[in-house]
Amino acid sequence: MFANPIFLYALAAGAVPVLVHLIFRRKRTALEFPTLMFLRRVDMKLASRRKLKELILLALRVLAIVLVALALARPGITSAGAKGLGTAVDAVLVVDNSASMELATPAGTRLEAARTRAAGVLGTLGAEGRAALLTLVPGEEDAETPAFSADIDKLGQGLKALAPTGGAGDLSGALARAAELFAAGSSAPNREVYVFTDLQAQGLDDAKALALAAARLPAGTRVYLCAVPGFAPPRNAGLEDVLIDPRPKVTGRAMTLLAKVRNYGEKELTTTVSARFGEEPAAATQTLTLPPGQTQEVPLRLTLGAEGFVAGQVTLEADDAAYDNAWPFALQIRGPLRVLAVSRGEAGRAETDESFYLRKALDPTGDGRLSGIRVEHVPQTRMPREGLDAYDALVLCGGTALPGEALDALEAWVRGGGGLLLFAGALDPGLAAAHPLQRFLPGTIAGALQTPAGERAPGLRVTRPDTVWFDDSRGADGKVAFDEVAILRAIQVQPAPGAKVLAEFTDDHPALLEGDLGEGRVLWWALSAHAEDSNLPLQAAFLALLHRSIVVLSGAEAPALRAKAGLPVTLDLAGRGLDRGAPPPEKLTLIDPREQRFETPLASGRLTWRRTGQPGIYRIEPPERAGASFPRGFAVTPDPQESQSEYLAPEAALAKLGYGKALVLPPEAPLGELLAQARTGRELFGALMLAALLFILAEAFLANQAGVNRKHAAAAGRAPRGPLESKPSGLDLEPAEPRATRKPEAVSTQEGSV
Repeated sequence: MFANPIFLYALAAGAVPVLVHLIFRRKRTALEFPTLMFLRRVDMKLASRRKLKELILLALRVLAIVLVALALARPGITSAGAKGLGTAVDAVLVVDNSASMELATPAGTRLEAARTRAAGVLGTLGAEGRAALLTLVPGEEDAETPAFSADIDKLGQGLKALAPTGGAGDLSGALARAAELFAAGSSAPNREVYVFTDLQAQGLDDAKALALAAARLPAGTRVYLCAVPGFAPPRNAGLEDVLIDPRPKVTGRAMTLLAKVRNYGEKELTTTVSARFGEEPAAATQTLTLPPGQTQEVPLRLTLGAEGFVAGQVTLEADDAAYDNAWPFALQIRGPLRVLAVSRGEAGRAETDESFYLRKALDPTGDGRLSGIRVEHVPQTRMPREGLDAYDALVLCGGTALPGEALDALEAWVRGGGGLLLFAGALDPGLAAAHPLQRFLPGTIAGALQTPAGERAPGLRVTRPDTVWFDDSRGADGKVAFDEVAILRAIQVQPAPGAKVLAEFTDDHPALLEGDLGEGRVLWWALSAHAEDSNLPLQAAFLALLHRSIVVLSGAEAPALRAKAGLPVTLDLAGRGLDRGAPPPEKLTLIDPREQRFETPLASGRLTWRRTGQPGIYRIEPPERAGASFPRGFAVTPDPQESQSEYLAPEAALAKLGYGKALVLPPEAPLGELLAQARTGRELFGALMLAALLFILAEAFLANQAGVNRKHAAAAGRAPRGPLESKPSGLDLEPAEPRATRKPEAVSTQEGSV
């Protein structure tokens, strides 16, 4: 293989010395001598030696010209792992833009060092080279995988535009995307992948995923690990997580954030953790001292302000690593949940009001200020036919006295997405399948259950503790227990197909059922909410379950308005804060932390966003008909993995990668020479030019020796005379002593022979 094959035509110049030799070779001539008596025959070996020397000189001249021509063609020897098929290259440059690349080195940040080395690789591509730029944190890339480009200036601008993100690097994902690039449009004989990274251990811990991704690369692809010096910052406290209570954020109520702070350094340090809303002064602050490698949970209590979307931030005191000192959060603050309680009697004494205990448990102050739930009560006979959309959830005790129009309005409200909590009433067992609420029930009433006097009353056990209804009822051991419950009176229920039995009485009869009605949910208790029928309304576990039921039925549970940097975030916006039953919009406008605006389509009411490399608040412009509870943004938090302080040596990283054609490219390596050898093989230019020089010197030496010998021979009187003196001869003829005169003879000579 040759880098400049055009110079192979110069090999024809090797024939020039041969042509000159043939052109100037003397032809056979006839000479007439009157006699040979004056000539003396000499040894033929002298003539043969001269002829051999001339042939050697001719060969040296030819070889010197051939070697110079070959050297100009720049041949090479294919090295191990090199295709050696020319200078056409398709290179994928993978730059680590994770959070740890923000740390400083003596020559700038790690990312700046990586950009400099990547620019050096671009400078070696030449006219036949193409490249594509990828990052280890893909959230900052365009939606479409970039294609190969021969525009080196544009690629250089892309390198300069790279900035550190808050995400953790994913080398296996980057190698998989590189394989897709090669498969999509690469025909170059040389395929190369360059990875510029600080070799943080957490990014290379999944050896199996790395090996699978590397195996997808085309055969012969060379992978270069270009290590940027990495070290653990000596003084670094970082935020591992900030936990936020998922319950509704109600204006005027207090909320506690739980910040997890870890000391990643090697020495004990003291730091200050603070929480604030927006640009306001810190609303909560704590100072703590952490031993090396230890994590501490710090509670921060905040008071929620006015309704609407609010952004906040938990921060740490500045140290050697700034990227893990800030943790953004987003909240959707709303007013108290509005709940309509409907029972058979007028609101008043516990003895006559079936909803008395429910209302006291949900709204002890009567204004929703303490619990975040405001309860309004109406008797069944006066249940409103209109305006149910003003309520977040509805609690119905019994229901045998509901007017038909009210039942129709209630059904429409539930089917449109409303949440209904049902408790059995005193008259329910007698109506059974003819019950007015049968259209709502996830089952049928089969009769009454009553504990005889003197017998042990059945209790209650949870059959599906992993459901959302019991999230607030689990104990420290993760179990949900109603150990002290005694059921005196209840109804016997036959579940409908598709209904979920969430709890049972200890005599195996269903106690709590969940069912769907249109877009809405129905939760049905097979017992009343009155303390005379059971002691369940007086249990602490029931209080937590009741509050949780209202939150889930109302759809007001605060969604997880956050995602890790570098990972996609998905928000389910269907029905959240829009008119009940109204379809979600087809697209929304999203504004990132750098104030860039993007039109984002929705799929089935879900917003999915992938460009999450930059930590901060991402805002969503609400569509028309969006209420106060519509999510108006989300927070992207830094990935705590980037705070890990372990870094791998290049050799250890190669072992993790498990790819036979992977090499380490040292920082001090001469890129041009090293990569040229890998692409075209080891060049022989220097060796060939040296050999040509040696042949020229040898030719000059032999030619000079031949001339000296001729001079010595002439000086000794042994040089040929007359017409033969300039050509070597098979016969060395010299004058001899005069003899008797003979008849002239014709003597034919060739090449000086007589």
